[in-house]
Amino acid sequence: MFVKSQEIFNLPGVVPAFNISTFEAAKAITLAAAEANQPVIIQTSENETRFMGAGHVYSIVKSLAEAVTVPVSLHLDHGKDMKVINECLAVGYSSVMADGETDFIREVALLAHRNGAIVEGNTDDYQKISEFISQTGVDIVAPEKNNYVSLETIKQVHQQTNLPIALHGESTQTLEMIKESLKFGVKKVNFNTPLRQAYTETLRKVLSENPEEIVPYKFLDRVIEAVKMVVREKIELIKLN
Repeated sequence: MFVKSQEIFNLPGVVPAFNISTFEAAKAITLAAAEANQPVIIQTSENETRFMGAGHVYSIVKSLAEAVTVPVSLHLDHGKDMKVINECLAVGYSSVMADGETDFIREVALLAHRNGAIVEGNTDDYQKISEFISQTGVDIVAPEKNNYVSLETIKQVHQQTNLPIALHGESTQTLEMIKESLKFGVKKVNFNTPLRQAYTETLRKVLSENPEEIVPYKFLDRVIEAVKMVVREKIELIKLN
């Protein structure tokens, strides 16, 4: 089912957020979510949004989400360009990440809230989280610098706010760090690189094994299955806590 991100954040447990840049990845995520009975957030970066088109992303995700019974929402990851943010909100993204200075994040939060969406904001000033929240009006805090955050920082942020925390840079973290961070206010965990790797490595392998094949649906099913397996693995990781 296609829902607003706020509805997913209101549910118990941690929610995984998976990036997409193709229909196949979106299909793999929704199938895996349905199999695991796990609510998920599907998200696009600005470049992924530009490549697919915000309206096309919305239509694809909405259609796939409505074909399953688990909640699925749509989010913009690392929004820095107000034009892209506006486009996403206009077509129906129900949450956006504002990546920038305090004034920019506050501007995005005001715009998103007027559109019925919620906002994730990033900060690297871990000593002043309460001040950051009051100045920007964000709904989700993303403590990170260059897409990295330590466990100690997560603990430090959690001590200062009850707002949900988003964990970025999953591919740079150990499994133990991720599992431990879920005990300290992390509500959303982003996954992107492992899905991209599964997609491209499987596609290369299938095409090298079948160099004469020109019918996409005859090999893309293996790509979808490979991405789906990674999504299931990440879902099981967050379900351990």
